[in-house]
Amino acid sequence: MDEIALCLPKGENLDRVASFFNEAAFPIEGYTADNRTYRPVVKGLGQVRAKIFVEKDVAIQVAVGNYSVGFCGLEWIEEYRTKFPNSGLRILRRLGTGRKTIYVCCHKSLEGITIEEIKQKYPIIRMVSEFPNLCEHFAITNRFRRFKVFSAWGGVEPYVPEHAELVVLAVKEKESLAVHDLVPLESILETELCMVVNQKAYETTDLSPVLSYLTYAGI
Repeated sequence: MDEIALCLPKGENLDRVASFFNEAAFPIEGYTADNRTYRPVVKGLGQVRAKIFVEKDVAIQVAVGNYSVGFCGLEWIEEYRTKFPNSGLRILRRLGTGRKTIYVCCHKSLEGITIEEIKQKYPIIRMVSEFPNLCEHFAITNRFRRFKVFSAWGGVEPYVPEHAELVVLAVKEKESLAVHDLVPLESILETELCMVVNQKAYETTDLSPVLSYLTYAGI
């Protein structure tokens, strides 16, 4: 039997994936937030190993073939595929949970402004986001003449208006943006939790010892 490697998210989607595993009676132990080794144990399925990663790294690890199957939000899949459209990252199933929307936002002091007006107002448009590739794609698609994209990890809300004109971020509720003095200009992606596979592994490796559990559970 070929080795099957599972790439699992930590953070807010950990409980969701763990719930799917529990529903499927998938024989994994230690997939919990307090596992400091980051290595849950899969029993009784032969050569199946698992490791917990920061969610943004799940898409990368599966795409490059280090792992066969993974779980992560669509935002991280598209962030990777925007830069590497021909990668081996394939969405096997969308799981219908963990939904968010990615918005392009400005500070509330610019409320009512449009993207076209921002292009005219600023000679260089500074953008800050956890999703720099999606930012760049947005800027190019909207024909920004000059722009700079700054990658940030974690909260990007404080960057406007002094240090950036636009921020791009994912939120569960649009109304939460106002709490951070942000105004949404455009939504660019509706996200949800997904199960992904490496295309080469999917075509050349028997993944049924893992996928059959999840299929039978209706995942």
